[in-house]
Amino acid sequence: MPCILYIIYAKERIPIMLSTKEHEQKTAALMDGAVRSVALYGLENASTKTISACCGINEAYIYRYFESKEDLLAKTFEREDKLFLDMILDNFPVLSYESIDYEVRCRLLFMRCWKYVTGRPSELKFYMRYYHSLMYNTYSFVNHTKQYSILVDKLRSAFPAEGGGVELIMRHILDTLLTTALMYVSNPEGIDSDEVAEINFKMIFSVVREFIDKNKLAAAATGKQSGV
Repeated sequence: MPCILYIIYAKERIPIMLSTKEHEQKTAALMDGAVRSVALYGLENASTKTISACCGINEAYIYRYFESKEDLLAKTFEREDKLFLDMILDNFPVLSYESIDYEVRCRLLFMRCWKYVTGRPSELKFYMRYYHSLMYNTYSFVNHTKQYSILVDKLRSAFPAEGGGVELIMRHILDTLLTTALMYVSNPEGIDSDEVAEINFKMIFSVVREFIDKNKLAAAATGKQSGV
């Protein structure tokens, strides 16, 4: 933790009134630096100095725009978490395409998720390292759960009431997807991405198909049930 004198010094040295555009640009750049730093050095070794070096912005700006390094990392995770969720929700309607086979619909959604996360290896490494940390439990668990409640609500109507555990099934799907994707981007040489994705999809689908009502899921994807 930096000493209080340094934080005060940083706040005094940087002009208080900055344009909204400049504020947004520097905030985004610092978050990008946090992503690269954690991806390169790991969460434990990511410091304000490595974050600054990764984005080319003076370390003092971290304490202008964020309460602490932990606050920066938490807000960066929140950004990446929302981007991932938005991507899922944007592609969720594919499950309502009744003109194609149900399993094919699920595969299409899965493959779009797969290509999204494997196409952003640094962001994926940051996300997973933060997600599996004590910092996540302390700073981000509540907000993550709240943010993903919209996806849980969409899925809930497709599961039998007595089955329960919608959150657990959703978490199983996402954890399996992200863990396999992380292993792939960490060592992609000589491995076919589509082949790995297909194996991963079949493993997930074989579990989920036992619990879910495909007709209700299709309706949920169009927003006709559960008020979504």
